[in-house]
Amino acid sequence: MNAKAWSVWAAALLLAAPLAARGDVGSELPDDVADSTEEARFTVEENVLRVLAGAEQGDRPPSFWSGRIARLGPDAAPVVVDALIALDLRARELAEEDAERAESAPLEGRNAEQQAEGETIERERRIVRGALELLGREAVVPALEQRLEAGLVMPAVRGTLLDALAAVGSVEDLDLAIGLVWPAGGGAHDVEPLLPFLDEAVCGLHERDERTLDAVRDRVLDARFDVAVGLIRAASATESRDGLDMLSGLLGRSSRLDPVLLEHIGAVGSSVRVRAGDDLRDQVRAYLTTEDERVLRAAVGTLGDLRDESSVEPLIQLLDSENDALVRASIQSLRKTTGMGYPPDRLRWATWYLSENQWYQTRGAELLRQLDAAAAPDLARTLGELAESRIHRARIAERVARLLEHEDPVARAAACDALRRLGATERLPALVELLEDEDATVAAAALDALQRLSELELGADPDAWREALATDA
Repeated sequence: MNAKAWSVWAAALLLAAPLAARGDVGSELPDDVADSTEEARFTVEENVLRVLAGAEQGDRPPSFWSGRIARLGPDAAPVVVDALIALDLRARELAEEDAERAESAPLEGRNAEQQAEGETIERERRIVRGALELLGREAVVPALEQRLEAGLVMPAVRGTLLDALAAVGSVEDLDLAIGLVWPAGGGAHDVEPLLPFLDEAVCGLHERDERTLDAVRDRVLDARFDVAVGLIRAASATESRDGLDMLSGLLGRSSRLDPVLLEHIGAVGSSVRVRAGDDLRDQVRAYLTTEDERVLRAAVGTLGDLRDESSVEPLIQLLDSENDALVRASIQSLRKTTGMGYPPDRLRWATWYLSENQWYQTRGAELLRQLDAAAAPDLARTLGELAESRIHRARIAERVARLLEHEDPVARAAACDALRRLGATERLPALVELLEDEDATVAAAALDALQRLSELELGADPDAWREALATDA
């Protein structure tokens, strides 16, 4: 059966019939579908429809109906996969109708019938996808492989299969995910729409199996360029320290891939904590001496994403480059790292940099000495002045962090605020501990610093923060 005919059959089976007609195959189900004699009267397809009909008439959560479908057993997996494909195809059709309507009649939205259908599709999709998760890998993956072998090359269908794989797959299924995007037979289709689905699939596999990124790395090394780029993107989508380590470990293996790797290292590094002393910044900074302008420009952008203070001086020197794209990248990274908004004038930046260094060596050094001896009120003023520094911030933050254990709550609260102003994301774990401080002012200051530095809104529960920070440890 070809892809078009098969998809029409699936849509007709699960979507074309009115909801009332679905009730004809039995809207009232026994509590245990799998064990009932009533269930034996119907095919698996009909029993799936019976569950969906019951869901339309009941008020129980989707997870309940997912369980009903899963109790039909492994034989239900191919039907459930077909159902997910049909629902996604119809949802895509509705989205295309919305786009056409937005062009021809921008003020006209969906009518009541279209709105109701969209809500039904979304609800049934949650039920069906939940059933896939309950049926598990051993039942679902063979069904996905059958659909792939059937020659279903439509990107929308392949995207659905990748979504199902994200729900149940393991590291052993990585090649299946790759084959869904880049078929072995070389079937012609647009890969770009499938890349977000591949991202989700790799993220799902990584959540269930920590070996996934090692497998991705091995595939990158052996793959042709376009496949390697897609896998690098998928690894970066995990937004994890493991993903960052995998990407950085590939640097230097291929001059063609290095710009791609650097770009994604910057994207992940801007959301994952890169600790002081981490050699990642050193590794990227080493590319500032390359003669390959593509790699150099990518490294410059990544150093800005990583807020690398040690690269400020060489970036200033690059402002004299005759390469306009390189100058633009350098000025953007300088502004990200320092917070200063000067124009791309090397002399202006060099003068400012010299002044900042002189301040740090004189006034800054004096203020740091005062941290060990000053009383709490004076500490607040001292910390406020130190927090204005635009470079050497990591060194200052290291000294300020010691005050988080100061006996005076005024000093502890002031240290929290100073670390926030210094952008000291590597100090997030220490700030979490102060959420349980006996002084409410300190706990509030710690929470404010955590939320602003991490851009997360997790409330004052320290366990929630520890769990969130553990993902990029």
